[in-house]
Amino acid sequence: MTSQHCPSCAEEVVPNSGSEECDYAIVEEFPELVLPTPAMLSKYQRDEWTPKKILVNELDKIGMVIQQFRIITVYPHLPPENGAPNANCYQSGLIRAEEAMTGKKGVIVLGVNLCKLLTNYELKQVQGLSNVELRDECKPYPVPIMMFLSTIRTLYSSGAGEFSLGLKRFVNQIGE
Repeated sequence: MTSQHCPSCAEEVVPNSGSEECDYAIVEEFPELVLPTPAMLSKYQRDEWTPKKILVNELDKIGMVIQQFRIITVYPHLPPENGAPNANCYQSGLIRAEEAMTGKKGVIVLGVNLCKLLTNYELKQVQGLSNVELRDECKPYPVPIMMFLSTIRTLYSSGAGEFSLGLKRFVNQIGE
């Protein structure tokens, strides 16, 4: 999709970030890593963190940098003020995400809703695993390694243990 506007509602689309040439991608449900987000005070740290800052820190621990990833946002624009995402916008964003994932060697999928949508499993059942079978309608996603992890925002309240372990497994599988 090359349009700058959502085909469903005509809102301006948030562009994916990072080079299209990257071998790896991170797929997030809403544009938290792409757009500037307000800093939050972590219960584990004394300074403020943003989702992107946490991700950069966690990637550094496994010897990777954010520049190795194309950041793909499924929901194509900011959700409405009432917080209820439009299903048609979400569906158009899934198509856009599938196109952006094509040719990637590995993809990290962030979020409970995306995990359930792509696999029919709850995230807690498959977090940090990459050999999870996709639902039949999602099998065309042409990605050799797809890892499911929680959203970065949940790390503010739950800590990074499962997330860090999942990233380590991802690196081991892609052979970096």
